[in-house]
Amino acid sequence: DLTTVLLRQAQLLVNYRGGPLGDEDDATGAGPRAGDRAPDCTGLERPLTAFPQRLFDLLRAGPHHALLLYTGAGPGGTARAEHLHALADAARAAAHGLLDVHVLLAGDAPAPPEGLLLPYARDAAGSFRTAYAPADGEAFLVRPDGYLAARLPAPTSAALTTRLRRTFR
Repeated sequence: DLTTVLLRQAQLLVNYRGGPLGDEDDATGAGPRAGDRAPDCTGLERPLTAFPQRLFDLLRAGPHHALLLYTGAGPGGTARAEHLHALADAARAAAHGLLDVHVLLAGDAPAPPEGLLLPYARDAAGSFRTAYAPADGEAFLVRPDGYLAARLPAPTSAALTTRLRRTFR
């Protein structure tokens, strides 16, 4: 069909799973895998913005890799500002500062974790949850070209550092 032809011509059907650019990941559920093109999402609410934004708006912030930390901020979620800051600090150190970090809060998150100083967005429309099928605490590493480099279920700072050192030598 015409849509498939157009997507193929725009190279939006290309993936790098299993190749050197796809890397491995530990994800077992639904959603995109390492080597897949990162899906865009709409309806992300950020502080001090009047209109919902797209995920690609966040990723456009710089020419670096982006680390997306997904978390539920409610009583059952893993969100603690100290934990998220530790992951961000470890990731930035391993990437020699060539990494942007964003926290994505579940759509039902009433508020960001107390003391959170990282940039964040709330998945108000649920499109990130639909497109990525994330588990609480999961991390997504997105390359500058818009492909997923890794999908890491609830990484520790040490595991994240080990993974990122393979990319940022």
